[in-house]
Amino acid sequence: MLPRRGRLAVLAMLLAVSTAGAAPPDAFEPFDLTYLPRGGSGTTVFPLTTGESRRSAIPVLIAVRPAALFKHPAARKHTEFVNELAAAFLASLGYRGDGPGIENTESILVRGSFALQENPEERGRFETSCAASGGVLRTVRPFDWPTLIRRSFPDAVEVDYRGARFLAFMPKNVRLPQPSSPEAERSLFAMYCPDSRTLVFESETHIRQVIDRVKDGKLEAPQPGWGQVERSSVAIALDLRNKEWLHVFPRTPGPHIPIERSAFLQNIDDIVLGLETGPSTRFHLLWSSRNQLVARQARESSLRTILFNLLPTIGNGPDPKRTISPAREAAWNLIGNLLWGNTTQKALGSEYVGTVPDDLLYFLFRMVDGDPAIEKQALLLRGNLAGSKKQFDRVIVLMNELIRIDPKNSKAWGMRGVAYCAKGSIERGLADFEASIRLNPNDANILFTRAGVLCRKREYEKAMPDLDAVLRINPRKVDAFIYRSNLWKIKGEFDKAEKDLSEAITCDPSSKSAFWYRAEIYSQQRSWKKAIDDLTAALRLSSSHDPKLIQLYMTRAGCKHLVGDIDGAIADYTEVVRIDAKSPLGFDSRGYEWRAKGEYQKALDDFDRALQRKPNDQYAIITQADIRASCPDAKLRDGVRAIAGAELVCFIMNSQAKPHQLAVLAAAYAENRQFDKAVKHQREVLKTWDTEENRKRLKLYEEGFPCHTLIP
Repeated sequence: MLPRRGRLAVLAMLLAVSTAGAAPPDAFEPFDLTYLPRGGSGTTVFPLTTGESRRSAIPVLIAVRPAALFKHPAARKHTEFVNELAAAFLASLGYRGDGPGIENTESILVRGSFALQENPEERGRFETSCAASGGVLRTVRPFDWPTLIRRSFPDAVEVDYRGARFLAFMPKNVRLPQPSSPEAERSLFAMYCPDSRTLVFESETHIRQVIDRVKDGKLEAPQPGWGQVERSSVAIALDLRNKEWLHVFPRTPGPHIPIERSAFLQNIDDIVLGLETGPSTRFHLLWSSRNQLVARQARESSLRTILFNLLPTIGNGPDPKRTISPAREAAWNLIGNLLWGNTTQKALGSEYVGTVPDDLLYFLFRMVDGDPAIEKQALLLRGNLAGSKKQFDRVIVLMNELIRIDPKNSKAWGMRGVAYCAKGSIERGLADFEASIRLNPNDANILFTRAGVLCRKREYEKAMPDLDAVLRINPRKVDAFIYRSNLWKIKGEFDKAEKDLSEAITCDPSSKSAFWYRAEIYSQQRSWKKAIDDLTAALRLSSSHDPKLIQLYMTRAGCKHLVGDIDGAIADYTEVVRIDAKSPLGFDSRGYEWRAKGEYQKALDDFDRALQRKPNDQYAIITQADIRASCPDAKLRDGVRAIAGAELVCFIMNSQAKPHQLAVLAAAYAENRQFDKAVKHQREVLKTWDTEENRKRLKLYEEGFPCHTLIP
């Protein structure tokens, strides 16, 4: 029997004869690039903006026609599942409501980049990282995107630019590399709807550039070769002009490491690929170089060798140790045949076309339908989606089915355990975790999850071995270090807690939680300056929409007060006021710092602002009464108002008035020359708060003198 490559060559010759009478692929209108941003240099249609560029990143444009692909008879049964995936993705960004659906999505163009990056939790392991920068979505029928965005993001800002309106906002679960201001963050995300079917999602800067270009009629030419693939079902364009990515990770496997494979990539600037589907299938690839010399050098490298190296299953045949289904075999044969096409030399590159007279989508969907491994992965994915919606009963049903099909699937046992715990069936959940770990003792995620459940049960001694095991399996798992540090803290072993948090920060210097928790440890150890440094780091890593931002500023301000940095504390409380001007918290706290600094009028003003927001704010009332009774500045003292405020608080507290509140009431009576009442209440104070300072106050009141020293 001929070897695999020989069989493919024979098939290619037969296809060359049979393709002539085959029905052509489906034809579509060209992808609309009107609303993609253009760069100021080069001809690429997908430039990376300033700040987006990453070392080793390859800019990419992906264009796809979802409605056409899923209109295929073999794909219709998968439409609901794909819509679930899309809805889960939109929900993760904060959208509330249904999207247009895959059947109403005519085209999606996404520009971004992909790169090799080191796994932060596993040194020496490199993964492909993808990042989307923006794009354009066009529906088949009109869709009301503005209403969906306004409902999902009430704080979205409507911007009017040159007569065109767009919405700028901040999606959820988007981590920014260097937060600065709300305006800067808002400008990273914007939605522009030039018509009832088109949605442009880009940075605010790019939206403005797009509007300028369309209004001024400055439509630029697309990337070289794009015209040949713009009617495809799927089209991809790569910008390889920056060659730095080829040598960033010289010890990692991949097409850029063996020199004979990288020569082709070194000498080309652009690659464009297109896949046309329908009754027949056509694969189109074009590449170009910057000049004829470099193009000649690129041609000396075999493009087909690159393709076979990228798809080893095609070049070398299936693994003989693995059973392959007939549907999978047929699909891979079809893909292999596409790689035996014709190459035409161009002035600055080459054009490759591979055609087969068969429907690739039909074979791919048959492969998906008949592959048990894909069925299992689909059940796991459906379980994850149901869990993200808190549909835990559905998770249990799906995992029951998966366990029936594959009783040794450790992930199914683990996911069902999570669902049981979420429903409150902790013991059943722990039993499933035990089964999962028995099947796969090295599943760090399940061990970590079980440790969390045991911690919630306050079974800390049982949780500690699980966290130890997690860190043996993955010594760079930041969350495990943080969790274990909390257990050390509960046991009072602060040095070990600090060590774990320092390890977490070493593994991931961008972990806000690790800095925050370590600041708490330093506070326990009364190392206030170290705590301030860590809180400052945590604030630097926080975005302006972080719900815990106020708590961070409040905590740092308290530490600054303890080291005598009153001005620094005032500055932090001012930030709290800026973030949430409706709450009395920032005004109360800043008023206390003004009082400590001796700026009594500013303190009174801040307490007034707090009372405007919360009229029964006891802290503001009693502290104002203290200033009016005991302030060294005679112009600000007012015995009558001090008595009114202190009596109000003590009346509210009834018999539960605190010693400090009674002391203020006594000082207010003394300031108003009612010394008999002052003496009575000060004696009450001494019963539970007997200090030298309070005894001195009692002596002054007994002698008929007020005290003009604020109560500590």
